[in-house]
Amino acid sequence: MEHKESPEESFNQAQLLKNSSMFYLCIGAVGLMVSYFHHDNMARSWALSSPDYANWEVISLGLLTAGVLAVMAYLFEDFFPSYRALKRVMVGLMGRMTWPGAIYLALLSAVSEEILFRTAIQPSAGVVLTAALFAVLHLGPAQQFGVWALIAFLSGLVFGWTYEATGLILPSLIGHILVNLISFWRFRISFQKAKKRAEKKEGLSPDAPRGVK
Repeated sequence: MEHKESPEESFNQAQLLKNSSMFYLCIGAVGLMVSYFHHDNMARSWALSSPDYANWEVISLGLLTAGVLAVMAYLFEDFFPSYRALKRVMVGLMGRMTWPGAIYLALLSAVSEEILFRTAIQPSAGVVLTAALFAVLHLGPAQQFGVWALIAFLSGLVFGWTYEATGLILPSLIGHILVNLISFWRFRISFQKAKKRAEKKEGLSPDAPRGVK
C-alpha cells in the first residue's frame, strides 16, 4: 500500500522559509528601487519622527494599529465561517513553525510589503488602490483566500492611512510586524491544542512519542 504523507511529514520549514525569502526579498528590492529612484522618499519615509509627530507618538500609533487589526481579525473569526476554515488551513501550515522561523518570516514579510506598498506604490496610486493591490497579493492560489484578501484590504487601508497621515513608514511597519507575530502566536496555540486533542483521542499522552500508547 502506498504511504500517504501526513501534513506533519510533508511540512518542510526550511523550504518554506527559502521560498518565502526569495519572494519577499524580490518585492522588497523592487520597492526600494522605486522608492529611491522614482519617489526619492527613502530618507523621509524612514525617519523616526517628523515635525508633526514625536517619536513616542509614531510608536504609539503603530501599537494602536496592531491592536485594532488584531481585534478585527478576532471578530472576523466569530462572524465569518470562511475565515474559520482559512484559519484551519493556516494553523496546519504556520502552526508547525518554530518561533525563530515565525519571527523571521513575520519581520521579512512585513518589512518587504511595507517598503513596496507604502513607499513605492502608495505615493502614486493612493491609499485605496494600494490597499486593493495589497489584497490581491493575499488572494492565494486559485483565489481561495477571499476572506483573507478582505482582511488584507482593510489592513491596507489602516496601514495606508498611517503613512498618509505621518509620512513615515514606522507606524505601519510596527503594526504590520505585530499583527504577523500575533497571528503566528494564535496559529501555534491552535495547532498545539489540536495536536493534544488528537493525541488524547488516540490514547497518547501529549509528551509520549508518536506511536506509543
